[in-house]
Amino acid sequence: MNSHRNLVIFALLLACVGAAKSDCSSNLHVTKSDWENLEKDSANPPEAILCMYKCYYEQQRAFNEDKTVKLDKLLKGVEVRKTLDDVTREELKECVKRDGIPVNECADIKPYFLCILKAQIKQVKTESS
Repeated sequence: MNSHRNLVIFALLLACVGAAKSDCSSNLHVTKSDWENLEKDSANPPEAILCMYKCYYEQQRAFNEDKTVKLDKLLKGVEVRKTLDDVTREELKECVKRDGIPVNECADIKPYFLCILKAQIKQVKTESS
């Protein structure tokens, strides 16, 4: 189980690389400590990480008019690193539709982050079984 968690955390960190490469990471002063805290408790990402994601989605124009994240942009971002199987992709879509909220503040990104986390955990478990 711990190996699944480590693989998922690694995948999440890779997913953060795209956002970190943008100006968002440096402009928001994301620190080494923020990355370490994310690695320790990926279900509760530090605010700086959530703000980085919000900034990145803003730069990518990934918000609908109602300020929810565009599902196609979210999926594209997730699948840059690893293609999800059809079942996991559908579960991610359902999670986003069910749990996604308008993003007005950094904390509002968390439901999307958690949907991605759940999808990646499922994908890793499926691949290793």
